[in-house]
Amino acid sequence: MQDAQQLLYKPSKSKSDTEKLLCIHKNLVYWCLHRANVAYDADCESAAWEALWDAINKFDVFSSTAFSSFAVRVITNRIKDVLRKRKIQYAREAEVPEYYEAVDECSSPIA
Repeated sequence: MQDAQQLLYKPSKSKSDTEKLLCIHKNLVYWCLHRANVAYDADCESAAWEALWDAINKFDVFSSTAFSSFAVRVITNRIKDVLRKRKIQYAREAEVPEYYEAVDECSSPIA
């Protein structure tokens, strides 16, 4: 565990350092996926791994926040973003153009 903390608080992380930290903190990804009930969603899992990578590289070593708290927030926000974008996409696909045409006909002025 001491090695992980030394890697985490290292000012400039190499690619191998980042890969080691990804392996060490992989349970944060799976915990957040299960918490959001999207454990088997490939898009959410990919976004969660990217978020963990971002959390490792953007973590402020001088902050009073623990890394796991910071990483969970970043991962959760990224998962919610994917779900939000998917919901918007599904809503757009489910629009019924006939409904809008009928509304336009009803709202036109009577001649």
